[in-house]
Amino acid sequence: MLFKSVNKDNGATIAGIPIGGSASYNYTEVALNIPVNFSFKYEFTDNAAFVVFAGPTFQYGVMARSTFHGAVSIGGIHYSDGEAYNHYGKDGDSNPFNILLGGGLGIQIGDIQFIAGYDHTLLNRSKSDTGYYTGAHVIKAGINFAF
Repeated sequence: MLFKSVNKDNGATIAGIPIGGSASYNYTEVALNIPVNFSFKYEFTDNAAFVVFAGPTFQYGVMARSTFHGAVSIGGIHYSDGEAYNHYGKDGDSNPFNILLGGGLGIQIGDIQFIAGYDHTLLNRSKSDTGYYTGAHVIKAGINFAF
């Protein structure tokens, strides 16, 4: 899951009349990731090993939504409005399918792995004809059960 949020508040007084405004932008993305990793394990004790892994990750975006909300206040009169946008919808600007390539390192103790890695996108997720490129750089950390 990816969350981004930006908030901005401004206020002033003109001729003794209070004027204020605020804006907020939120972006939420949820994706299903299916990694296909090839790994090498070097055992340094009977129960512990270093792990190195690499391979592709197939990603399908379940939901990507951004919301914008703005508000203004002039002399005690308030107005606010908001809008939500589905990036994967029929008229959306993003392709939900992606392939990432990456790798990482870890330590395995018994059947439990503690890993950290990096993935880089291989596909342009933008549906725009303007040449705008939408990609991803993903830093990941996790705990795995090795079987």
